Amino acid sequence: MSVLVTGEGTDKGNRDGTGKGDGGGNGKRLLILGDLLHTRAQYDNSDWAFRSDVDPERARASRRDVLARFRDGRTVLAGGDFHGVAFG
Repeated sequence: MSVLVTGEGTDKGNRDGTGKGDGGGNGKRLLILGDLLHTRAQYDNSDWAFRSDVDPERARASRRDVLARFRDGRTVLAGGDFHGVAFG
């Protein structure tokens, strides 16, 4: 499983992420969202801004871009700020 962490090139407009790593190569990926999404509701409402977005317009664009690229059926999204279930 490849492990990707939002940060370098993925979450512009949000707080800085931490980078990315590779956990193997079985075709599955885990995307750790960091501060890209602040709540599970933003998965379906990526235009919702939070006060912690440093640049709200860039943050919205980043969310739309990342979700469009990684809603592919082989990537598990992990949200650190999500209440309850973090993976889905």
